[in-house]
Amino acid sequence: MGEGWAQNLKLQEHLLDESDRMSIVLWGTGLECDWKIAFQEGVTDKEGVRNIVQYINNTSGELYLLNYDSLTMAAQYDDYPLPDDESKNYKIELPKGLLKIKIIQLVDPSVDGFWEELENQPGFLLEYEKVESGENKLPSIPWASI
Repeated sequence: MGEGWAQNLKLQEHLLDESDRMSIVLWGTGLECDWKIAFQEGVTDKEGVRNIVQYINNTSGELYLLNYDSLTMAAQYDDYPLPDDESKNYKIELPKGLLKIKIIQLVDPSVDGFWEELENQPGFLLEYEKVESGENKLPSIPWASI
């Protein structure tokens, strides 16, 4: 294993730098499990358990959902590709250009009935729309403790 990505918070700092450059969107889920995520064009006033807005400059017209394990593997090994084999299954086609992304957590993993609720609806809704400007200056990865 490479020198101390987790211990020295190098990975977190790197991810936050990438967010500042608007090349990734970051958030924690609150629970390690399989999550369903819905996508919707247009950013609304919809509220959930929690919400956050971030921006990304989408240069390719596609984005991949990556988990923390994939990110740590890529951080440790120079020859570990992203998207990795697992992440290739989670490609989303979105418009090219600067996008405002609103992440809405719809299901609270800390309440009774979470698993039943998660079976019946997505855990997250990601709303998106093209914008002319925006910036990310996250002090930490939203909703995550690394």
